[in-house]
Amino acid sequence: MFKLDELTLDDCIRLANELAEKEYEHWFIELWIAEQTEWSKENLTQLRYWEQYRGNLQG
Repeated sequence: MFKLDELTLDDCIRLANELAEKEYEHWFIELWIAEQTEWSKENLTQLRYWEQYRGNLQG
């Protein structure tokens, strides 16, 4: 169960996807991208995952 005051952007992206709320999913992914201050292998891998998650099969 989610606690609204403890949700991360990752949680919000997954929840929007589960609820088929593509507009919110896209918006949360864009927020996640904007909060990245330095790109690392880890967050680039996560970005590729989110891009595939929202239907960008090229990643």
